[in-house]
Amino acid sequence: MNPVKLWSPEEQKFYNEKVWHQTTIGDEFAMWCERFSENTALISGEVKVSYRTLAAEVAGMASFLQERNIRRGDCVLLQLTNSIGFVKVLFALIRIGAVPVLLLPAQRAMDVVTLCGKSEATHYISTDRFNNTDYTEIISLLKKDYPDTGIITLSSEKDSDLVLSGYHGKQEFIYESGSNLDVAVLLLSGGTTGTPKLIPRTHAGYSYNFRTMAGITGMNEKSVYLNILPTAHNFSLSCPGIMGVLSAGGTVVIAKSGSFDEGFELIAKHKVTITAMVPTLAKLWAEAVEWDEPDLSSLKVLQVGGARLEYDDAVNMRKAFGCKLQQVFGTAEGLICCTRLEDSDETVARTQGRPISPYDVCRIVDDDGNDLPEGAVGELIVRGPYTINEYYMGGDKNLSGFTPDGFYRMGDLVRLTADGNYQVMGRVKEQINRAGEKISPVEIENMLVKHAAIESCVAVPVKDEILGERICVFAIGEPVELGDVRDFLLKSGLALFKLPDQLVFIPAWPLTAVGKIDKKRLSAMGENSD
Repeated sequence: MNPVKLWSPEEQKFYNEKVWHQTTIGDEFAMWCERFSENTALISGEVKVSYRTLAAEVAGMASFLQERNIRRGDCVLLQLTNSIGFVKVLFALIRIGAVPVLLLPAQRAMDVVTLCGKSEATHYISTDRFNNTDYTEIISLLKKDYPDTGIITLSSEKDSDLVLSGYHGKQEFIYESGSNLDVAVLLLSGGTTGTPKLIPRTHAGYSYNFRTMAGITGMNEKSVYLNILPTAHNFSLSCPGIMGVLSAGGTVVIAKSGSFDEGFELIAKHKVTITAMVPTLAKLWAEAVEWDEPDLSSLKVLQVGGARLEYDDAVNMRKAFGCKLQQVFGTAEGLICCTRLEDSDETVARTQGRPISPYDVCRIVDDDGNDLPEGAVGELIVRGPYTINEYYMGGDKNLSGFTPDGFYRMGDLVRLTADGNYQVMGRVKEQINRAGEKISPVEIENMLVKHAAIESCVAVPVKDEILGERICVFAIGEPVELGDVRDFLLKSGLALFKLPDQLVFIPAWPLTAVGKIDKKRLSAMGENSD
């Protein structure tokens, strides 16, 4: 693959001495499997895989993939659903020294074909079908547009453990360790517009990410992690996710879906101690707890991240699940912030935590890049030992996404509290520019959810010929008139120019592939709504 810009020589020297492991993730994986050889590493359905068995099967998988001409430095598109097979193929590619490009199962042909060209991928690994999703269209388009790309399809006969067709578990591959500063994986940006950007995470930086989060969340050999979200997502992979749990000798239980029916059963059966969800999913599960009364007694930590969590929802989740709640805020590009398990319930409910590393350098700046005082709202920019310095083949995105002195522009509007925690106020691009006034949707949403008729709401910008952008509020609850909502907000102290211009009630939120509310779609719906 093409080289990427890493840290300055001074930073590399410092991090190498103080922060990073001098190994690759492939080296570390081999050490985990040797150290915890008899422990159960993965569970899916009725299938249980020990660390010893996982090491052997990953070695065999690496041999199989090498026989199909996958080599060190090759970028390989990997699009699999949550399964033991995903874990095997991921670590096999890392063992070879190839670079997995981690596609989400929900991504379709346009994204996959574009990312194939951008990454110059040599191979695409997927399955022909999983549940109701057919991937043959993607395979056909790839063959048409990139005929030299190797296609490796997996048998989907066993939902719990996707197995490569023709794989016989050979172990003839000779492993050669690479540099800890080589790119380990290419993640996808979480943006809602255009084709996702490619995020190059090095062995050193990514290992530091998941090892640090494993420590913060108290991972050990008795930890049992329920993997619900797409495994290819950074949250599921390294916060601490699958890699963090395996690094501590714990067990990963792989769920086939985000269904609380399946999830409650898995938690009770396998004595799950920790799981991670996005707010919309966690809220749904919390509501189900009230009437289903599942056995969640083993659960010690519920992580919620990927989007801002409302204060009232955090309080309700803590009560419903009866365990520690941890807010996780960050980005696949690097920086992770989280509340700590020893934090007070109030801190956990009202903030999104603080950076996981003492070497994270965070600044809150205005539109001109000037640092703002404590308590002011501005954009968060960051650099540190696990935050990237550029996108892979990023082009103009590298100019807009990073400052000249190497800080990554998070795009999040935050404020720093007196106790050193961050509160996320929204996204820079989500600000509504109404008649020249920049308005934060969060302020409107926080007030409006206190209305007796509204269960939840989202404010989005909608194109307007006169105002440039008008304020459109989508809500779930008992329908009320726009005038009633405006009067309520005025009495609550909202400024006149921040009042919504449009109100639309809907039965359920449209969601993105990773379970976040699809605000881009809401804006389009608002534009087409009366």
